[in-house]
Amino acid sequence: MRVRKSALLEFIRSRESVTFPEIEKFFQGKRYDYQGCTAIKLSGDILWHGWSHKAGVSFLELYEAGKIDLVNDEGAPIPPPRLRFAEGPPDYPFRQVLIKAR
Repeated sequence: MRVRKSALLEFIRSRESVTFPEIEKFFQGKRYDYQGCTAIKLSGDILWHGWSHKAGVSFLELYEAGKIDLVNDEGAPIPPPRLRFAEGPPDYPFRQVLIKAR
């Protein structure tokens, strides 16, 4: 099943803030088809990757419509390494963010 923006926004609004791994658990619970190799980028920094193009577009459309905010937070999870067997932080520009509803 495809990611529904309205359900994603409702999930984000139901919490003070969420992380990308929490959104992935939400996707899994809804049985959304979200996995892929697309990166979610903003201002040259990678926020997260491993989603399908459609899931990434749904997320970014909520951001561009002003329905969610991305708050820099050094305690937020970093994007997973490009290669599953790689260790340590990724070697590409990333930004750690929390996601909040407006």
